[in-house]
Amino acid sequence: MSNFGIDLLFETQKGNINSENDALIIVIHWVLCKSNFRSVGVGDNKIFSDEDRPTELLPQGWNQNQTSYTLRYTLNKNIYILYGIVSDDTLMINLLDAKTLKTVGLVFKAKEVIKSKVGMTLNDYVNDSQTIINKMNEDIVKPILDQNSEKRSGSTSRAPRNDDPLLVRPVVPPAYQDRRIDPLRDPLRDIGRGDLDPFGRGGGSIFQPEFRPEFGPINPLRPPGVPPGARYDPPNPFRRLDPDNDHLRPPPGYDDMFM
Repeated sequence: MSNFGIDLLFETQKGNINSENDALIIVIHWVLCKSNFRSVGVGDNKIFSDEDRPTELLPQGWNQNQTSYTLRYTLNKNIYILYGIVSDDTLMINLLDAKTLKTVGLVFKAKEVIKSKVGMTLNDYVNDSQTIINKMNEDIVKPILDQNSEKRSGSTSRAPRNDDPLLVRPVVPPAYQDRRIDPLRDPLRDIGRGDLDPFGRGGGSIFQPEFRPEFGPINPLRPPGVPPGARYDPPNPFRRLDPDNDHLRPPPGYDDMFM
């Protein structure tokens, strides 16, 4: 990666560098900008708005808090928050994807990395600058970019999903057949199944009559008194239509009020 632009960035910020951590944040900012991230201010607002103006410049007040840096960046209109937490001589860097809330991180010993707070070029400020830049690319930038490419490829490769349960298994009218000779059909078992299972083999009593003139009524238990083509479910497995006379006979003493 060419280091073009970082010397100019240090030149524009040389009056604002108050610590080794400031110098390190400038390097991190430049690495992110080289990977097409753009600064949209300070703070932890995770929503990209029309008021945000992406730029390669560091925002006003970026190092106002010397113990905690919080910078906002954008890439493809998604917001990323750069957190820099200072603990003793350690600078802990975390980059948060505001959309997925996934975080990548890195830890630097600022005083070991930064050799001076003044200078004219990158190498005046940073020890072994290329190692630092490569480490930033491998541990911060690459994981974020790989994550974005996986999301884009996943969204384009998957076929649109339709969660409508009526379309998962479309209702196809079954082909007519003479069920009287179907060896797999048990008339007594299948009677009424169509009321509970529209995909089942049996008939029901709440749909239209199922009748085919050339074969006669599908229900083989239809007695002579039932019109042809009518939906009919026998009241019992023995084809008895009328109740037994005993069913209508009142119990003894039915009309005796003293019983």
